[in-house]
Amino acid sequence: MPNTITISNAVTALNQYVTEFNPIINQQLRQGLEFERMLTFVQCERTWVESNVVIGNILQPYQSGFTPNNTETYSAVENTLQHGKVDVIFEADQLQEFFDSWKAEWFELGKSAMEWTYPRYVFENHIMPQLLQDMNNAAWAGVKTTPTAGTAGTYLQAFTGYRKVIADAITAGKVTPIVTGAPVDGSRIQWVDDFVFGMPAIFRTIPGNILMSATNAAKYAKEYQKTYQFNAQVSSNPDQPIYRVDHFKKMIVGINAMEGSNRMIFCPDVTRNMIIGTRRNQPVMPQLRFQEFDRTLKGLAEISRFYGFRFWDHVFVNDQA
Repeated sequence: MPNTITISNAVTALNQYVTEFNPIINQQLRQGLEFERMLTFVQCERTWVESNVVIGNILQPYQSGFTPNNTETYSAVENTLQHGKVDVIFEADQLQEFFDSWKAEWFELGKSAMEWTYPRYVFENHIMPQLLQDMNNAAWAGVKTTPTAGTAGTYLQAFTGYRKVIADAITAGKVTPIVTGAPVDGSRIQWVDDFVFGMPAIFRTIPGNILMSATNAAKYAKEYQKTYQFNAQVSSNPDQPIYRVDHFKKMIVGINAMEGSNRMIFCPDVTRNMIIGTRRNQPVMPQLRFQEFDRTLKGLAEISRFYGFRFWDHVFVNDQA
């Protein structure tokens, strides 16, 4: 890398880096995305349609004649892809600032020369962390908005996230929330128990994750430690937070993107009900490409997503937004 960065050599170097390290970049993105690292992905051209068939009661007392009594209800859940993009632009003097920051600390013993490179520093230390943060927040709090032509939109306008999807389903009568009220410090174990007992009995001991904000999850773990301080697991390792929900085969998962919300979400593991949609034949993770434009460096990428569910009757949420 020359002592002074130019637009031309930065474009070449960044494109080479993105091409050569694409599998590593995708893995880092996947691991850093809270919902995407644990949920099921599906692919479609435009809309994912999940057919739902509910069969009514069919058991009846015996008689010799044939007396069918089955009834069926047919419906479908539709999730439509939404499209977002990444557009970044840097001028030559901005690249020089990046270069000076990198140059001061580029040498570390034990690292290969490829791990010292300027393009890797720019991408992994500046572009990727912000992209991860934007995608995580949009997956929960985003509300898709049609952009004004020629005007950049915000990251929360790129996709409609789970928070809005759930609220719309409640408004439409597709999901009935379980009444728990807001969490109260010192009563979060009871808060979670109320949520589980609000489910139909058949679902109470079915394994799965209960998603909530990272703060509520941490406070649950602290309360668990205080309540069960003589539990062998607690006393042997007091720094290890416990997120299990005893007697119900469920685990709490704290989601940073859900901060500010007291919503809880449960979907049984066996249904793989909470899904993320991507566009068929399009890279699952955004792949930036770089171009030289006048005296600037442009980075561009496209991405398609929907955040949704397969079956509404297997979605359990509490009454908090």
